[in-house]
Amino acid sequence: MNPQRPTCQIDASWIDNGTVSGLGWFYKDQMGVEKFGLQGCRKSLSPFHAEMEGLIWAKLCLREFHCTAIHMETDCSNLVEMLDNPVVWPLLLPN
Repeated sequence: MNPQRPTCQIDASWIDNGTVSGLGWFYKDQMGVEKFGLQGCRKSLSPFHAEMEGLIWAKLCLREFHCTAIHMETDCSNLVEMLDNPVVWPLLLPN
């Protein structure tokens, strides 16, 4: 990780029998400026989908703040693998 590059951490919550998903992100730049977002939304199809929605939402929010060249962090290894190796993913196929 480049300490000069702004960082954004994302996370999502998903409960099997729940009705909503929770999305969150935290941004910090090299000057110490911090921003964050929390949102409840309709239930995602899976925990993976919730993490993906969180990533997309964070990027849209940060674009509005004119934040670019951001180091994104997530605890979802499937999301990292999908972005590193873009192939057809069974998790994205309809049930």
